[in-house]
Amino acid sequence: MDNKLLPFQGWRLTFFQAIMVAVFLIFTIRMYEFMVVRHDEFQLAADENRINELPLAAPRGIIVDRYNTPLATNSPAFTVTIVPAELPDDPDEVLQIYNRLSALIGVPPTREVALTSGRNIRSIEEMVREGEGIAPFRPVIIATDIPFEVALQINEEKVS
Repeated sequence: MDNKLLPFQGWRLTFFQAIMVAVFLIFTIRMYEFMVVRHDEFQLAADENRINELPLAAPRGIIVDRYNTPLATNSPAFTVTIVPAELPDDPDEVLQIYNRLSALIGVPPTREVALTSGRNIRSIEEMVREGEGIAPFRPVIIATDIPFEVALQINEEKVS
């Protein structure tokens, strides 16, 4: 009988299998570390790594006719928006934000408040819920053309 070893038999096969098991074990340990041990770190990084849409105003000037009479002028317009995905998880905190915004811009915070005040308009809660169902990371427009002072106050109090 011939005692020749074929390729990948004997100690070579055992060595190759040991290397493969070691590599698989290293990958498994690293995966456990990333998914379990360092979960909070990566969750925080993922939450901060969202794309934030900031609409930029076009650099327009005053449009004038041939006699330099203004035909169209620019005036700033301020809009209140809420990104549903960035709201807190606690419903009480969310309601507190809605109530504060309602006091500043005059839009009812909830449907119940709108109905009790006799106004049949959409509430902040309804607008956010609708936007959350469609695209939770896209800003929902709550109010447009708000006064400059109110815009400054909202910007000062906003939660980042």
